[in-house]
Amino acid sequence: MKVLSIAYSFLIIVVSYFHALPVNAANAHVHGQGQIFISQEENRWQISLTLPAADMLGFEHTPETDAERGALKKVAERLENNSQIVELSGRCSVTKVKHNLENLKQGGNGHHDIDISYTFDCERGITEVQVLFFKWVATDLVKAQWVLEQGQGTQDVTPAKPFIKW
Repeated sequence: MKVLSIAYSFLIIVVSYFHALPVNAANAHVHGQGQIFISQEENRWQISLTLPAADMLGFEHTPETDAERGALKKVAERLENNSQIVELSGRCSVTKVKHNLENLKQGGNGHHDIDISYTFDCERGITEVQVLFFKWVATDLVKAQWVLEQGQGTQDVTPAKPFIKW
């Protein structure tokens, strides 16, 4: 009976590890790669992005020089308006913008991601999102996921294929 209990415990640990593996892999910090999550509830759309700070700023530590503080300020200004980040195919207005750039000022050294979130109110008929930040962010792959009223899906987005279509 003791052997069966040990085998059962081992099985639970192994299954738990492999069940958690995709979640851990999805949250991995990889330079040159980012994530975008799109959700919709009626006319309200949410677009959340996670990108390595090094890809957006050229560094991942607390800004130390005037040039680094200037880069942080410039990125913060760009993030306040979605027109250089993402664009939806229909008529939409931004109702909320959030990002965590302030955390970088206090975060010290190490790997840091920049999280950006936009909330939009849109008319019906949104069929795609265009990723615009490839023009100025050193990212060459974005893993996109969406959950919409008409379904869900995933897609790899690149500078050559910057449209997310469902």
